[in-house]
Amino acid sequence: MARDFELLINLRSRGKCVVGENTESNRNRVAAILADLGTNYATLDASNPEDATFASLIPTMTRPGAVVVLNFHLLPGPIQDQFAQYMKLAADFQEPAMKVIALGDENTAFTLVGYADDLCLRMGVIHPL
Repeated sequence: MARDFELLINLRSRGKCVVGENTESNRNRVAAILADLGTNYATLDASNPEDATFASLIPTMTRPGAVVVLNFHLLPGPIQDQFAQYMKLAADFQEPAMKVIALGDENTAFTLVGYADDLCLRMGVIHPL
């Protein structure tokens, strides 16, 4: 219950991107909380080539809305780097139309921080139940 409250706060916060493992539990928790908040969002799966191509365009968009990227770890390194920079901007501007939820392998948060070390101050991590 406390974990879901922390996730709710991170998803509601305009100054946070959200990162976690791509598990069924995390996907369901994110979907349920976004639905409860009335947030419209798109889900892209980087394991699908068409979704991966579209996901690679997200960091170039001004206000794409809330986006959940599944299997984030499958995106090429340069695209992950662009997402890290984009997530920093979204957090700094506290823009709700630039919300990114990246669900990947267990190292996704560390990978993003590797591209932008100050992202850790702007990141909410989804902890397993």
